[in-house]
Amino acid sequence: MKRNLGIVSVIATASLLSIIAPTTAQYRPDRPTFFSDGDRELEQEINRIDHPSKQHSEPVLSFEQAQKPSEEITQLPGNIIVAMPGSFRGERREILDTSDGKLEFTVLATRQSDSKFTVAYSIPLNSTRLGEPQALFNQIRDSYIKGRPVELVGERNIALQRYPGREINLSSFLENHQFRVYLVQQRVYVLGVSKAKDGGSTQDISQFFNSFQLRAQ
Repeated sequence: MKRNLGIVSVIATASLLSIIAPTTAQYRPDRPTFFSDGDRELEQEINRIDHPSKQHSEPVLSFEQAQKPSEEITQLPGNIIVAMPGSFRGERREILDTSDGKLEFTVLATRQSDSKFTVAYSIPLNSTRLGEPQALFNQIRDSYIKGRPVELVGERNIALQRYPGREINLSSFLENHQFRVYLVQQRVYVLGVSKAKDGGSTQDISQFFNSFQLRAQ
């Protein structure tokens, strides 16, 4: 994977003035999923991507250097950008099974210190699912919590410009998990941070969430 190219090659070789459609990775049902299998499996997936085989060594996304060397600006479909802290690890496709049907996501994951950062975006949704964003957010929340040793400790409605969103805060035995879910145009975007309860930079987390922006066309 290309890194540190001056203008660098998760969760954007391109300019902030151009839109890049990322190459999607093949969905692998044998791979652990961020949404349904938990933090231990996510850690295994990050370690796997840290030591890729030669046949998977080609770059899958393009990035630009952010203001801090430890961040990379990622260009997502839908004219969205986000700065992911830490080192870019890879891209994979996952299926989230909700009460109203399956949602297909592309997931990017990075790690910095004792915090894990993820960005996920869905394929374009049909008009039926687009019509009830709050119900959709509930389904995503419930599907993530189901079967996991986490507790919902708070949530609130948020927005990205005119587009609706939801912030969801969860707690497990060792970690806190914070998510922001947005419905922008025809896609769902999920930003997630998992950090140890006794660590993790609040400033890094805030900068990560605030970097998620819809670029003016």
